[in-house]
Amino acid sequence: MEQANTLLNNWIKLEGRKAAWLADRLGVSRDAVYQWRQGNRLPIMPYRREIERITEGAVPASAWK
Repeated sequence: MEQANTLLNNWIKLEGRKAAWLADRLGVSRDAVYQWRQGNRLPIMPYRREIERITEGAVPASAWK
């Protein structure tokens, strides 16, 4: 399985969304989403689950390692 940050980046591009949109939906800073997308940090489990929900399973919570 691809790494979660790659899946997230692909989903954002495919959906034509901006990282700021995702940050607003999650109630986190834009920098947090940037760090996740770069693979520098991992979101905590509640955010992983919410990302999975928002992306309709394209970025599974279990993909974050």
